[in-house]
Amino acid sequence: MARAATGRRKVLVARGAYHGAAPWCTPVPAGTTPEDRANLGYYRYNDLVSVQEVADQAGDDLAAIIATPYRHDVGQDQELVDPAFARGLRALCDRSGAALILDDVRCGMRLHLGSSWEPIGVAPDLSAWSKAIANGYPLAALLGSNRFADGARSVFTTGSFWFSAVAMAAALTTLDVLRSENAVAVMAARGHELRDALAEQARRYDLAITQSGPVQMPFLTFAADRDFALANIFAAESLRRGVFLHPRHNWFVSAAMTGADVEYALQATDHAFAAVRDHLDHG
Repeated sequence: MARAATGRRKVLVARGAYHGAAPWCTPVPAGTTPEDRANLGYYRYNDLVSVQEVADQAGDDLAAIIATPYRHDVGQDQELVDPAFARGLRALCDRSGAALILDDVRCGMRLHLGSSWEPIGVAPDLSAWSKAIANGYPLAALLGSNRFADGARSVFTTGSFWFSAVAMAAALTTLDVLRSENAVAVMAARGHELRDALAEQARRYDLAITQSGPVQMPFLTFAADRDFALANIFAAESLRRGVFLHPRHNWFVSAAMTGADVEYALQATDHAFAAVRDHLDHG
């Protein structure tokens, strides 16, 4: 839609970022061609200088810059956005006439009920939503400013289930519940409880960990963890006790979680930290 509205070709993406499985952005390029990515430019997240460099290379052919609300690349410690970086992207797009696209698929309605960058005063031109929008029912949405309405009208796209009433009803109810139950604040509170207790458990077992990302979407890594061996032990032991924690991907705190649910998870992670400690001590 950005290309249709601007008549330009170049799109800038953060190196290592995930924006879906389409040929232009899949992290595994098998089955794709160099031409699929011929009009992409790569910048470093939170590095405005690198963005400006690749934007200069695109010149008058810059159609869009796409970014995630924070850096949540799989297998990497998470990196919150520098507000100055987000504002710099907005200013660059305003100067160049390119679209600022926010990929809110993973973060949407977990960090804020509006755009995830709304609290820092940055509004995207286009934003992609899914996952939480219908509480697990299959639905995605694209929001955009009026400037890109003609672009939206002109492109061809379709889907097999676009007129599914169940997913639409689920989304409307989800939006109501998110507001009425103050869901973002609830998720943040549960997330803080979890993060503080995990830090205390790790100290008890003398394990060096890093917890990164927003507390609603936590991620935990172990120091000097080669090929995620320790993370795999931690996740497997938690799973044996009924708690699902991904070793290389951020987790998700739900607004449905109670304090009792967090305590249940922490009972499992206590055993999981013990298993990691035992592995380090005895191999």
